[in-house]
Amino acid sequence: MPDARAVEAAAGAGSLRHGEPASPARQAFAEAIPPGVTGAQWHQLQAELRGRPDGAAELRRLADYFAWSDGLHRLREARRAGAEADALRPLALAVDAGLPMRLRRGEVSAAEARQIKSATLELTLADPSERAIALQRWLAAEAVSARPDPRQAEFDQRQAVIVAAWAAKPARDRGALERELESLRGQVFGAPPPASR
Repeated sequence: MPDARAVEAAAGAGSLRHGEPASPARQAFAEAIPPGVTGAQWHQLQAELRGRPDGAAELRRLADYFAWSDGLHRLREARRAGAEADALRPLALAVDAGLPMRLRRGEVSAAEARQIKSATLELTLADPSERAIALQRWLAAEAVSARPDPRQAEFDQRQAVIVAAWAAKPARDRGALERELESLRGQVFGAPPPASR
């Protein structure tokens, strides 16, 4: 599977027009199937967008979104499987870097963006107070807090109790804390929305 940079580079070649011979760059783009879609689905999208003036740009946007969504899906699956935060940090940073664009384009809701940001901060900042400050700064910068999710207050209260209980233990297992917080997130917000697969 190509990575997002390969898709983006190949996408710069533009889409193929019916009957037009494929240059090597255009052929590479036609064959660069982003993660999360089948070859048939990707070729169908190419065919549908081929005649549109913005077709090449829309294919690049879709490829970028599919690559980001696949990263989010892999991050969620790895967390569920109990992977260590250190191992997940690079993937969390990549998901986090793409989040503002996904939010601006309306590809994720404000509530989901907040949930994703909170999860990536848990993997990138060890101190809970630093995470809370970083989340509030991000919310202010992205104006996500304009329509807060009514479930967030319940989550925040229950999260504070869990973190306080964990901090009071003589032997602290960060993995157990993360699993408990992820379980709480599922209880309060429901199952995380599936990534586009």
